[in-house]
Amino acid sequence: MDAIDRILGLIQTSDITKNKMLTDLKLSKNSFVNWKKRGNVPPGDVLSQIADYFGVSVDYLLGRTEEKGTSPSEDELAPLLQEPYMREPYMREIYNELVRLSPETRKLILAQIEAVRADPVY
Repeated sequence: MDAIDRILGLIQTSDITKNKMLTDLKLSKNSFVNWKKRGNVPPGDVLSQIADYFGVSVDYLLGRTEEKGTSPSEDELAPLLQEPYMREPYMREIYNELVRLSPETRKLILAQIEAVRADPVY
């Protein structure tokens, strides 16, 4: 499923029209036709707008993940960043890398960490 199909699917499940979404985002009425005709995805800034509009991640729109969720906002993260363990420079670096990953990839990394912790050598 390509990005256009994902966007159309979100439109259908959201009970809005394609034209309403395009109007709300101030996009051309011919946007879908142009993207389909050229066989490409919308530009990055437009993908980001569409993802925000539907509350999904750009990775979801691009088909990189099946999980629709987005990364936590700065306001949601502020209390976490005040925790004592987050004062360690390497912890912030690890955290900054993790939030850039899809939720699916984060789960894979967590499984790897758990495997390392379960190994008696470590």
